[in-house]
Amino acid sequence: MPGIAAAQQTDGPYLIGSGGGIFGDANTTGSFSVGFGYLTPRRVGLEVELAWSPSILKTPDVQIATAPFPSNVVVFPPLELRVRSRLLTLQTNVIGVLPGSGTRLRAFVEAGGGIADLHRRLHLKESIPVLPPLSDLFTNPVFPPLTFTTIERDISSSQTALVLGAGGGFDYALGAHIGVGTHVRYEHLFTNGEALDEARIEARVRWKF
Repeated sequence: MPGIAAAQQTDGPYLIGSGGGIFGDANTTGSFSVGFGYLTPRRVGLEVELAWSPSILKTPDVQIATAPFPSNVVVFPPLELRVRSRLLTLQTNVIGVLPGSGTRLRAFVEAGGGIADLHRRLHLKESIPVLPPLSDLFTNPVFPPLTFTTIERDISSSQTALVLGAGGGFDYALGAHIGVGTHVRYEHLFTNGEALDEARIEARVRWKF
């Protein structure tokens, strides 16, 4: 039928846009990506993808040392620590269409790797005591109230790491040029510290030239 023929997924170049989320060792957050690909007549292709994920790192636990004072006495104000981060990856994936895929619904597997840029910014806010002048200590028999001054500082760092991934998904052709689908991918980041294992789940739109 003409309607079905117009919606067939054929080989050739195409653009992709995806959006979804990341789950795993990293913080649960959103994920957005754009890319392009090429599918050969042998149902094997190549995709290049640029992905961005905000707030990828969790805020670490801050432990405050306790002092030998009654629990209702506040000696030092608590330390505040905020972490802002983002993950940017550039990957090349090999795509293989699974046997039995139809002209409109196509299942595929993917595997590949690339580079990842992990940027983090720590905002530290702490209060330190201000000692009164020595003259006040000698003239005033009552110990003056303890006052604090606040210090804030930002610490930024960035590192480049290897990322490898594998997964699969499907595409459904809505017309001669456009299709929708989803894909799930496991990714492993070889960072300088602890490696990150994560699952990326995204819905995608595919535009064929």
